Amino acid sequence: MTIEADTNQHLSESKRTFHDPVLIKYLLPTDTQEFNRLVTQHKAITTTLNGLFSAPISDQLEDGITVLDAGCGPGCWSIDMAALYKNSQFHGVDILDSQLPKKSNKPANTQFVIGDLVDNIPYPDNTFGFIYQRLLSLAFTKEQWRRNLKELQRVLKPGGYVELIEYDHRKMLEYGPLFKKEQEAIEKYQVSRGMYPYVAENLCDILEDAGFTEIKKSVKQQAFCNSDSADKGMELTGDAILCAFESLGPRLSEILPEWKDPNVYKTHLQKCRLEALANNAQLYCTIHIAQKKQAD
Repeated sequence: MTIEADTNQHLSESKRTFHDPVLIKYLLPTDTQEFNRLVTQHKAITTTLNGLFSAPISDQLEDGITVLDAGCGPGCWSIDMAALYKNSQFHGVDILDSQLPKKSNKPANTQFVIGDLVDNIPYPDNTFGFIYQRLLSLAFTKEQWRRNLKELQRVLKPGGYVELIEYDHRKMLEYGPLFKKEQEAIEKYQVSRGMYPYVAENLCDILEDAGFTEIKKSVKQQAFCNSDSADKGMELTGDAILCAFESLGPRLSEILPEWKDPNVYKTHLQKCRLEALANNAQLYCTIHIAQKKQAD
């Protein structure tokens, strides 16, 4: 895949800017509104996970290692990590130049570049001691997931760790009939694009196929939303996910034409939030941690 900064984009009827769907599978927009949503999402998931990472690498980070933030978006994770671990170097890679942090806003121990996570991460073999990647279930086909994890394995040092974070979207089918309608529409659209809707439950197998060892999976659970406005974690989580759903409206209207009317779709999402609240719906966040085999 050839990458040119910001050229493979188009404006939808909803006035949102998306990747060219022929060239790039990623379903969410590429505009300022999405940039802001990603910042909110970072705050939400950091709260859900009670920290920035789970892999057993704190001592290595303190001493100083090279870290890859794969699919970094606005670089929130790398910037936060760089402030905590000043002896380590953090490299963010994303397919979209306009999402990357500006030079004036980034710490000295960070670097951000355009790159293709599927076929050509722009670094040599065995570069990184730790790789962090999250929330790309709307980005890849099944085959692209396999190639992505092989690329991560290639640039990871022997003995290094990879950490993958994904929501288990299948659980959203259980929130209630409105959320089930939403999630089934997203699944149908993903399948129509050749994508892999429920990758979270299959990442152990894909990691093993890519050559990783010591694969461990854990799940963190949190209420999707909460009426208590003091609980910012829950509020931010619901906001970030429902904003993503709102962005998908123009695409999902291909599955359900009634959603071509943005007011109808907006009302549906408002009811989804109320349904999740009434049913105490739980968000399931999966964490996969694995290692690259040590050199013999």
